[in-house]
Amino acid sequence: MAKKPVIINEVDSHIAQRLLLRRVMLGYSQSDLAKKCGISFQQIQKYETAGNRIPASRLFDLSQALETSVAFFFAGLPGNVPPETKSNRSE
Repeated sequence: MAKKPVIINEVDSHIAQRLLLRRVMLGYSQSDLAKKCGISFQQIQKYETAGNRIPASRLFDLSQALETSVAFFFAGLPGNVPPETKSNRSE
């Protein structure tokens, strides 16, 4: 029986890219980050390639380990406008 192809969601892919970006910004290896989170470096690899979705609780742990907010991972997604830039006008 053939395996079904994995379909990567755009949001999952974006979060994976932001995870990789932040890790590199801090100069951490995948092993460094894995140790901080108590998981394997292979799991970090899967998260960074969007091979595995990141559960909300793990995303929180990653944000703590990477000294950033959870919002960092969503920055730049279409429709994700920071509250301070939204208009106060009602539509």
